[in-house]
Amino acid sequence: MSLFKLPLPFKTLMLCVIIIASVAGHLTKTVETHSSFYIHAAHQSKSYLTHLKVGRRNENKLVNKQDSMGNNVQNSTDIISHPGLLSGRNLLHEDNQSQYSQQIDLAKGAWGRLLHLANGNWLAICTEFPSHTTSVLKIWRSNNDLQTWHPLAEVGIPGRKMDNGELFQLSNGNLLLTCRSLIDNISYELPVYESSDMGASWKYLSMIMENNAVINENNPSQGLWEPTFYQLSDSKIAVAYSTEMHSIASPSYSQICAFKVSNNNGTSWGSEHVMVEEPGGGSLRPGMPVVRRMSNGEYMEVSEIVGINNAEVCYKISPDGIHWPSGLGTPIPHQHAGPFLIALHDGRLVVTSCSNEISYSDDFGKTWKIVQPPVWNLGFTHSYPAVYQVSGDMLAVISSHDGISMRLVSIDAHTQSVQVIK
Repeated sequence: MSLFKLPLPFKTLMLCVIIIASVAGHLTKTVETHSSFYIHAAHQSKSYLTHLKVGRRNENKLVNKQDSMGNNVQNSTDIISHPGLLSGRNLLHEDNQSQYSQQIDLAKGAWGRLLHLANGNWLAICTEFPSHTTSVLKIWRSNNDLQTWHPLAEVGIPGRKMDNGELFQLSNGNLLLTCRSLIDNISYELPVYESSDMGASWKYLSMIMENNAVINENNPSQGLWEPTFYQLSDSKIAVAYSTEMHSIASPSYSQICAFKVSNNNGTSWGSEHVMVEEPGGGSLRPGMPVVRRMSNGEYMEVSEIVGINNAEVCYKISPDGIHWPSGLGTPIPHQHAGPFLIALHDGRLVVTSCSNEISYSDDFGKTWKIVQPPVWNLGFTHSYPAVYQVSGDMLAVISSHDGISMRLVSIDAHTQSVQVIK
């Protein structure tokens, strides 16, 4: 039956249905178009796709949606990922394994790391696993002293596993992101991405190191892992990382810690230098290096030594962050696997590890004191914790055990005890 032969009320009804269906179809296509897209980033002779699930394309950058508080978010639903945000309170709950009562759950995933921005906000980065073949980096922002977190961006490459995300702010205010990016037994890369809008969007910048020519089916392993930035005193930046690429050299090193220096804010990187190695080569595996400049101007590096005493944590000291003594370093008592180091404003050094203990030194590493009781009463487990100074004696202690969680604590230098910040 022709629409024009229907009575007027039916004509009006049918036209409304058609218009609504048309608009709905257009909206559906719009959502499909803008909910997921790719930024093309080319380097050398290859092309890479950076997958960012936010906003819309605008001159190869991202323009994000905003929530009612003016915070950029990936889409209108992602804001509920932190339940405490909906009720306007912190997400706190009792932990029956510890005397500490306050715990802030940041995100699901693994390998949580933070960055305190110059504008006072905080960023967090962690790894999430949407499938068995890929993993992506999720970035969150807090503008209220770590209490609540808003999703900001997601960085990933289809078909690759991205992990060990680390953030760094340059003196010009721009941010750098590095990570490991791999296809198992085929390709290993340590890329760098840059953000000029406080982490809301990212573009490919450079490649620290890559191995896309794995031989003998990756036996022995020839991977690249755990990059982390550090600032040099002459405005240059450096990056330390773990590499297995010397496993096929002669002499053979199962793994070493190495570093490179950039003279142009990470746009390019110089030659590789050895930071930690087993003398003469062998099966020991120095790895997971972290470097900090101390208040006396020297630099301390900590790393795990897999193959000795349950991956004992050792440290080294360099006068300038460039020249490092040979060998494995000096053990830090009670610390094993996955170390993390910070230098406090008052000169103290704080170290933690997968032992889930906190140690500090007030004499630049000559002696170490263990803090009791532990912030996370987990014993030894691969929680890959991290510690950050919030202000004064207040520290944020991150755990990647069963998701990314955080506690705010203070260290009493006189009693060597930890107290929860209420």
